[in-house]
Amino acid sequence: MRLRKTDDAETKIADFLEFVLRSASLDLTFTIDYNEDPKRHLVIHFRGEDSAMLIAQEGQLLDALKYLILEICELPADEVEVNFLSTQTGREESLNQMA
Repeated sequence: MRLRKTDDAETKIADFLEFVLRSASLDLTFTIDYNEDPKRHLVIHFRGEDSAMLIAQEGQLLDALKYLILEICELPADEVEVNFLSTQTGREESLNQMA
């Protein structure tokens, strides 16, 4: 399955992430975009004071979020990329979570 902007995967991911971040009281926001390569991977960017929690303990939280997103949307692992912007350093940290 290839993603298109009209697919509801983006909506499912946004609803899921909003629920998780609100439930966990995490100070994080996110945006969902598509990269410009020919395969049009879905890219999720996180930003906020709690962004360090995403990579704590070898990135277990980030890995868990990605796994759940893939399961909810029934996407192959190579179609989702996760990035975050650390507010502490102001620089983008790419976590290429592509298999």
